[in-house]
Amino acid sequence: MESIKQYRTSDGKKKYYFRIYFGIKPQTGNKMNTTRRGFNTKKEAKIAICTAPLSLYKT
Repeated sequence: MESIKQYRTSDGKKKYYFRIYFGIKPQTGNKMNTTRRGFNTKKEAKIAICTAPLSLYKT
């Protein structure tokens, strides 16, 4: 489940961020979440959501 939200920086610019919940990691029982910020458009955030699950396997 993901959500894209808009926020304003201290200088008044609009930016977007997303938060994804991946579920519970079976080995540890911890929740797996990812938050990324700093996207200029909602479309950029949507594209980044597609690549976010890949970052779980890099560690």
